[in-house]
Amino acid sequence: MFKRSAFPSLMLVVGLAGPLAAQSGTGTFSTIPMASDTIAMPDGAAHIMNHYQQITLANSATYPIHNTKLDCVAMFRIVGDMPQAGSGSCFGQSLDGHGYTMWWQMTEVATSACPDACGTWGVYGGYGRFAGMTGGGNWKRNGQFMDGSSSGTWTGTLTKK
Repeated sequence: MFKRSAFPSLMLVVGLAGPLAAQSGTGTFSTIPMASDTIAMPDGAAHIMNHYQQITLANSATYPIHNTKLDCVAMFRIVGDMPQAGSGSCFGQSLDGHGYTMWWQMTEVATSACPDACGTWGVYGGYGRFAGMTGGGNWKRNGQFMDGSSSGTWTGTLTKK
């Protein structure tokens, strides 16, 4: 069930040591809401802006996005209780301070293939071990807790030049 107070979701990206051929991975993410503002629109819809933090884990400790903390912003258009559109961006850091920026977009909500919320994600760029990293993939939110926190899974392929 969608809650108007917060609708965070997202994904990821961690560190790469050197050149990397395309590497596929899977994992999980968890989001924690920090702030949310609702803007009532003249057509009866609501635009919700969220600030949230996320932790991303990969199923392999050597995958580039494993164990990254992200600081994210998101905007959603809500009609009734259902999101109609959503997207955002995040700044992520690894434990050793290397960073990257990524985007995400919600592409599906409340369907048989996607009971909660699903979408795509990609990498803008980064610095340190993340310099030259590109790629992206898909995410699927499992659901949302009463406080607006959420959890989900992701798949993706990353490369580094």
